[in-house]
Amino acid sequence: MRWTEGRASVVTEAHSGRRAFVAAATVVVVSAILVGAYAARTGPLAVRAAYATTCSGKTNVEAANSTNGHRGVKAGDPDGLSVYTGGATCKRVSSLALGDTATDEQVEVGWVDANALHGPDECYAENDGHPHFFWAYVDTTGYESCQFDSSNLSSGTSRLSTYDLTLNGVFNYYLDGNYEGDYFTDFDTGLPLTNSERHDSSDVATADFQDLQFMHNEDFVDWSNTTCYVNDDPSYYDHIPNGSTHVDVNTTSSSCGG
Repeated sequence: MRWTEGRASVVTEAHSGRRAFVAAATVVVVSAILVGAYAARTGPLAVRAAYATTCSGKTNVEAANSTNGHRGVKAGDPDGLSVYTGGATCKRVSSLALGDTATDEQVEVGWVDANALHGPDECYAENDGHPHFFWAYVDTTGYESCQFDSSNLSSGTSRLSTYDLTLNGVFNYYLDGNYEGDYFTDFDTGLPLTNSERHDSSDVATADFQDLQFMHNEDFVDWSNTTCYVNDDPSYYDHIPNGSTHVDVNTTSSSCGG
């Protein structure tokens, strides 16, 4: 363990080989395995959890910007990513990701809500039924480094982003414009993704991503030609209702299929 400089809060290291710096939140560092969201993989993006027997299993609904090779991803001003506080029966996640389709490396930023029924989790330790901001990096071996903010998020919207401005392999993570941390990675550009995830059929997978942008060169620009990407959920579907910068996940059937 180590102490976060300037505050009385313990931060545990997931493993000594991964470097991370956290400046703006009290966090717990843990580790997990993520399944890649890319065509070459058999499963979609999201934490592969140690399921409790009461959880029926993970499903994902994802959309992607159709162009690759971008430095970052953002759900920005004024609305960003919707946060729901109803409490999960098992676990639900709403997140943005940027993935290297050649190596399956990826960075992810979003919120996670896990309940005690979910049991111990490799990436999230609170299990308190409240949404918490998290950020993560998955390396080429599938090993994930993950951190989360111990403070509860309020219902409403949050502006989230992660990007590597200078193409040096360091991705910074932001919540509502505030720096939360960074990870040293082995890639610097990738495919922007949205992810709505639930771990039990009794939970909901409703999600709303607005003002979606990717970093082109050193500037954020609007998503274009947004497409449905992965969907293995039998009841929830991607919708792109107001142009390419808005992805809405709900139970109304769409051409994205299930």
